[in-house]
Order: sequence, then C-alpha cells, then structure tokens
Amino acid sequence: MRLQLGEPAKPPVTGPTPEQILRTRVNSLWQDGKYEQATQVVDQILASSPNHPQALFWKKKIRASQEAEARAQ
Repeated sequence: MRLQLGEPAKPPVTGPTPEQILRTRVNSLWQDGKYEQATQVVDQILASSPNHPQALFWKKKIRASQEAEARAQ
C-alpha cells in the first residue's frame, strides 16, 4: 500500500472493546433487569473469546440475578 503525499494516514476503524461493551451496555441492561438481552450480548463476546474473564463474570452475575428474581416471585 502506498500513500500519496499530502494524504494523512487513516487509522483503522474499530468498534468498542469487549470491556467497554461489558462496562456500558451489559451493565445498563443488567441494571434495567433486561437479563435476556444482557446475556445475548455477553454470549456474543464469549463466542469470539470463550475464556474472556469479564464476560464469564457477567454471565454468572446475570444468571444469579435471574435466579434471585425467580425465587422472589
């Protein structure tokens, strides 16, 4: 790949990191009690990184919340 003079190099386009997704989107869904949606997002992360420690933590946290809610009903 050759750059033409005068053209600035463009950084690669990247999305949020799994950590950012867990910290923002999953946390928000979990706080709103939207456990199924939160689980789907976590599962997407685990599909590409099966041993992602934070995703595994969230999976357990969401499951515990679902179980606690089921017991309370």
